[in-house]
Amino acid sequence: MNELPYKPPNDELAAEIVNALVKAGLVDRSRVEKAQNRIATGTMKNEDWRLLLDPKRPKRGRSTDNA
Repeated sequence: MNELPYKPPNDELAAEIVNALVKAGLVDRSRVEKAQNRIATGTMKNEDWRLLLDPKRPKRGRSTDNA
């Protein structure tokens, strides 16, 4: 008998979220593995979301301007 492995609801929801973000073109599939785990465990921080959705955005406290 071939039973599917049990996947906790948090993991299933995180996979759905990640797939939707990739499908919408908001993130690249290669960048979401670590984020998917953080989404599932509830440890994704505000800055993590910003960096995931806009990887070219400078980190807080750093300026790209020379002025």
